[in-house]
Order: sequence, then C-alpha cells, then structure tokens
Amino acid sequence: AQQAAAARIPVLGINAGRLGFLTQVQLGEEGQALDRWAAGDFTLQRRALLEARVDDRAFLALNDVTVHKGIEINLIRIEAFVDGHPAGRFDADGIIVSTPTGSTGYALSLGGPLVHPDVRAIVFMRLNPHSLFNRPIVLPEQSNIVLRLPTASAILNCDGQQTYGLRPGAEVRVAAPGLQVELVQFSGGRNFFELLRRKLRWGLPLTDGDE
Repeated sequence: AQQAAAARIPVLGINAGRLGFLTQVQLGEEGQALDRWAAGDFTLQRRALLEARVDDRAFLALNDVTVHKGIEINLIRIEAFVDGHPAGRFDADGIIVSTPTGSTGYALSLGGPLVHPDVRAIVFMRLNPHSLFNRPIVLPEQSNIVLRLPTASAILNCDGQQTYGLRPGAEVRVAAPGLQVELVQFSGGRNFFELLRRKLRWGLPLTDGDE
C-alpha cells in the first residue's frame, strides 16, 4: 500500500488471510473482480498514510506507527509533543500512533476507538503504561507529533513490516504528509458498519434472541 500510494496506483485487495477488513475480494474471485475493474464498475476510496521520520530515514504507514521497547523487560520513558506543545512523559511499553484505517487493527486490540475511515484524524495511544488511567486521544489529522527517547533505546515499527532501531536521545516525528492510498471498492460492497458486524461482531447482541 505504501509503494502504491507513492506511485499513485490504486490497490485491489484480495483476502488471502483470516480477517481481510480492507478487502472485498476473496481468493477465487480474482477473475470476476478484474472484469468489473475493466468495465469501470468500481469507485476509489482514499485512505491517509502516516509518515515517520527519524535521523535521515522516512517510513510510511497505512495503519500505525509504533515506538516500543522491544525485548527489554523494563518500561521505557517517552516524551511526547504535539504541534510543539508538551503532551506528556510516559513510562510504558511504547506509543502507537494510528490512522483511522489502523483503528480496526493493532490499536483496537489495545482498547482504542473505532474511527470511521472518512474521519480525518490520528489516534494516539500508550502501550501498557504504568498508570491507573489509560485513555487514547484523537488528534486532528494535521497534527505534528514528536516522540523523544531521553534515556532508553527502542524500536520503531511501521505497519508491523518496517523496523528501525532507536538510540537514546532519538526523536521520531510522525505526521500525515497528505499522501493517500486509493482502494478499489465495488458497488454493492459492504459498508463500514456491515464490515464491523461481520468481521468484528460489533453491534451484535450476545445471544440470538431478544432477551
């Protein structure tokens, strides 16, 4: 998705795994999907990406950017700044910064909010903080976030694929650079709430009856 966004090439997702939250096409349906593509029977849904910059490196993420302690046993301290303002000093396993797309992934398993893909926002969460309170915060998409490691080493991870070692004193700058990936959507496909029900059982009762 990151490479497709940079090249401005639409992405047609095919579910070859278990959840497939972003995909409308199942294995074995590729031929029919390509026929609909060729006939122009589709729309494009745009999803924002995040960019993480550290040292002279830049990484893109469709779902989330995570700074975490890796295999270390002890918590690490992370200083966070939003638009130049101190946002907090956190003793935790790490920090996750998520897009609305990523809100149904790793961030969801940590108790984060479900964010509709049309909402232009960024979700900021702590990973296992040493605190009695752990609430995510939803920030405007144009926010500029800086994560600073005053004393500890850590690992930067983008979408669970790209990793980069962080030394003490490192600063990770996270922002939405205005880059978007275009996802192919076919007419008659499931809307966001139907996906939540079918994939995550959100909004469904615990029993099939009315009681």
